[in-house]
Amino acid sequence: MNPIPLGWRRPLKRAMATVLPERVKKHLRAPLYGYRAASVALPVWFAEERGATRISVDGRLALRFAEEHRPVFRTHFVDHGAAVEEMASFIGLAAGARTFFDIGADRAIFSHVFCAMDAPNRAVAYEPSPDRMTSAKALTTMNGFDDRILYRDCALQREPGRATASVFADRTVVVGASPDGIGTIDVDIRSVDREVEQLGLVPDLLKIDVEGDEYEVLLGAQRLLRERKPAICLELHLDLLERRGTPAGLVVALLESHGYRFRTCAGAALTPREVSDSVHAILRLVAA
Repeated sequence: MNPIPLGWRRPLKRAMATVLPERVKKHLRAPLYGYRAASVALPVWFAEERGATRISVDGRLALRFAEEHRPVFRTHFVDHGAAVEEMASFIGLAAGARTFFDIGADRAIFSHVFCAMDAPNRAVAYEPSPDRMTSAKALTTMNGFDDRILYRDCALQREPGRATASVFADRTVVVGASPDGIGTIDVDIRSVDREVEQLGLVPDLLKIDVEGDEYEVLLGAQRLLRERKPAICLELHLDLLERRGTPAGLVVALLESHGYRFRTCAGAALTPREVSDSVHAILRLVAA
């Protein structure tokens, strides 16, 4: 059977979403969000110690975490195939970096992994959710990284300012109004380029996971992308971009204009069209 031609995949997905019954769609939804077996090996071991749990990853790093952090650790290292591939890819990229910007940090798992890899490593974690930041800071203290992870309670977009953000039931905070939110808060908005200037830090590596605001973040990082071209671990929220009226092709074209090429987190090359026309709800990839 011939594969669906590029250019037709997302329109066909939209059409199918309107006609397929929910009992069929619920079985298709999980793989579109990356819930599947990982295609890479990332050996991990868990051990209980002194009222916490220690995770050792591939013999390269170890972290301690409390019970509240267990679900997110299992997501990134065990249960979620696409997230496991993303973490394995990140660890490979982090081996050649010293400064990391964790944009949309959540509990800052990537920042902690980065700092655990080598003593000189420093991370800046950007997270607008007060609850998620409190949880992340507890993890930082548990691992003795208080002087190596700098927390910035803001969102990153094109221009600095203030904005209204939606709070969701799981305490995620996303810039903009959403009918699915349970409330709103005001958040600070900054840009990557302004942060580089103000902090005096130039990242070798970025991770961007901002629930459909990927284009806005990249627009605020034009100088960094042009002058330094750091590697990027990018979670492209294709469904949310589409819902917001931002074609994924704009994200791809912006990165292409700075010389970026794309590959899966398992290492396979991706064409720009394969990225922008993917049927996945979330596509985790590397731009370098």
